[in-house]
Amino acid sequence: MRSVWIWPVLSLWAITGCAGLTQFPVTSVKYQEDLKVKDPDYDAAVTVIGKASTDEARVQARNDEIDRRLRVIDLNFDAFVEALAKENVRANFGIALAQVGLGAAGSLVGETASQILSAASGGLAGAQQAYGKAILYDQAFSALLAQMMASRKAVLVKIYEGRAATIGDYPLSTAVQDIGAYYFAGTLPGAVVATSADAKVKNDQAEDKLAKFRSNPFTEDESAILIRKFVRPPDGKPTDTVNQENLKRLHQWLGTSPVAGIAIANFLSNKELRSLREQAIREIPIPRP
Repeated sequence: MRSVWIWPVLSLWAITGCAGLTQFPVTSVKYQEDLKVKDPDYDAAVTVIGKASTDEARVQARNDEIDRRLRVIDLNFDAFVEALAKENVRANFGIALAQVGLGAAGSLVGETASQILSAASGGLAGAQQAYGKAILYDQAFSALLAQMMASRKAVLVKIYEGRAATIGDYPLSTAVQDIGAYYFAGTLPGAVVATSADAKVKNDQAEDKLAKFRSNPFTEDESAILIRKFVRPPDGKPTDTVNQENLKRLHQWLGTSPVAGIAIANFLSNKELRSLREQAIREIPIPRP
């Protein structure tokens, strides 16, 4: 149910600004006392680990605490997803329909038949719009849910790698930090952050690939000239005619090459692709003069 109020709160914060916003977490001066109050399970696990007589016992105590925390997070996450899927979409759709219904009911009081029909059609249009918003929300939720699942698994891999390590290499404090990241990965803000991060990575990768093309001015070597003539053999006319069969063969070869999807003009003009053009000439094959 947390998601029911989180968006209005965020919207209100965005509108009113961040005046008076606390900028620093509280700093403790009595760590042991605060720990016993705020995270007694951690304090108890640290005590067990400290009293353990063997490395195996310490690792087991740490892993037991990890498993307990993961299980509670998973149970709460399942309930969170179920609430989002079953309640939020219905609630949003229901509220929109209720607003449409109230508006239409008010317009029907003391009106003529033509006005009643007009109000009814307006109500149906409003219902259709509300349905569209609900479907859009559902699709967005599916994408965010997929992101949450993927992010949770990525963090879980790190946690399970830590479980196999010694207590010195993977202390309980580090495990708790990773568990906190696991929890955040299963939240809507966490999904949005992860989606933005994934988009940036993909954008940077695309920019790197595009930069290779932008940094190579148009030039044709012998291999490029041969392939160009293969596709558009000179016939002495102002505009040479494209050989559709040869063009199809070139497209088929490019479709299975490491640069599948590249434009032919870029394939011919990129200096770094000369060896690949030579490979195309051999494999298509393209006869040399």
